[in-house]
Amino acid sequence: MIPAFNAAPFIDATLQSLAAQTCRDFEVVVVDDGSTDDTIARAQTVVRREGLRGRVVARPGDVPKGVSGARNHAARLACGEWLAFLDADDLFEPTKLECCERIVEEFGATPGAMHHAARYFDHESGDIVHASNPGAPAGDDLLETLLERNCVTTSTVVVHRTCFETAGGFDPQLNGVEDYWLWIRIAKRWKWRYIAEPLTRYRMRAGSLMVRRPFSHYVAQFTALLTVAESSGELTAAEMAVLRRSVLDGTIRFFAGKAARQDGVVGLLPGALHLARSGHAGYAAALIYGQLRARALRWAVERRQS
Repeated sequence: MIPAFNAAPFIDATLQSLAAQTCRDFEVVVVDDGSTDDTIARAQTVVRREGLRGRVVARPGDVPKGVSGARNHAARLACGEWLAFLDADDLFEPTKLECCERIVEEFGATPGAMHHAARYFDHESGDIVHASNPGAPAGDDLLETLLERNCVTTSTVVVHRTCFETAGGFDPQLNGVEDYWLWIRIAKRWKWRYIAEPLTRYRMRAGSLMVRRPFSHYVAQFTALLTVAESSGELTAAEMAVLRRSVLDGTIRFFAGKAARQDGVVGLLPGALHLARSGHAGYAAALIYGQLRARALRWAVERRQS
């Protein structure tokens, strides 16, 4: 299932990676999310030329705009029991679906999910930047790991339809962490399998959303994640405490440091304000104080050395 928005520069290669699969028993569903370029036409051409089974459609007007709505609509259109996610600028290795098919056989009639390692490559050079290999959770229990951090890349996931539908699919209230919340909800109920082989190539490019997002975006989305998780009742109080701590003390603090290095303390202010308005004023104040203190210490060291 491929959600696509202005993906014309990448969609050919993405679909060709599916045409190169050693396992041929699959269908392709591309949902265009309102592109202003020729994504749909290019996707239709490749699907037809490569003899791929499936369809290329535009997102209907009654489906929420955004990647969650596009993915959810693709799942509704898909006919298979197992759903594989692929972003429009990522690539599957030729043996991806064959390897996943073997895990499907291990599951048998039992619903579940799987993910695998990935390679990250530079869009301009094509060189592999690094490989992601989070390792298999003990006893296939991914929930404990996910509450601490999101170690799962969307284009590495294959999930049984029952798991996807029972968990409610991707939450359109979230943008950027919708996959994280879905993995948590699935891991709460079902077992995962892990494949150590890197079977997806993840494209890294300067103009991607991940690169352009400011600190305030991460604050907004991760505090929204906490709000959604708390109101859902999906997690126990202890599980919720772990997720809250990992988001506030880990993820948001990490992005705060990154933003401060790029834009200075001023770059933190919109995000800190949102954090305070979300009920985390203490964390917001601690972030600003911590960055000011770090800058003051660096200034003092530089002054002594000059």
